[in-house]
Amino acid sequence: MIIIKQLKKSKFGFTNIEMIIVLMITSLFIGITLFIYPNIKNYQRNDEQKFWNSFKYQWDSIVMSTKINKNEKSKITSTIIVNKNNVHFIYWNGVNKSLNIPNTMSIYGNSYIIDIKSGGYVAPATYRWHSNLLKNDYIQTFQLGWGVYHIE
Repeated sequence: MIIIKQLKKSKFGFTNIEMIIVLMITSLFIGITLFIYPNIKNYQRNDEQKFWNSFKYQWDSIVMSTKINKNEKSKITSTIIVNKNNVHFIYWNGVNKSLNIPNTMSIYGNSYIIDIKSGGYVAPATYRWHSNLLKNDYIQTFQLGWGVYHIE
């Protein structure tokens, strides 16, 4: 009983041990944050690189498929539709493949459509993409004919 009365009287705040425990927990959280945050940016950068690699693969596939099926009697056309969230590759034979745009990237404007005509002809065009992660723009240029494009 006497101990309880003494404990009630001596309420001055944290003891040194309690303060050390609080500082250790706080420094642990700060340390984890400092080591994890750069890795998160690397993962996001990798997402953008994976997107461009996948876009290139799908682009080459759809252009080659359309070129191979060159037929003057039938007008074969493949289409690529780019909107805010994803890119749709619609092949001439009805095959439809989609590619999600990473959250760190966006296109200028609402959407755009690229038509690939028989023989691989693509109308010249330039589209801009913005990377929130790298704080810069990608300029995607499609050249006249042969289905060639560049990223700057």
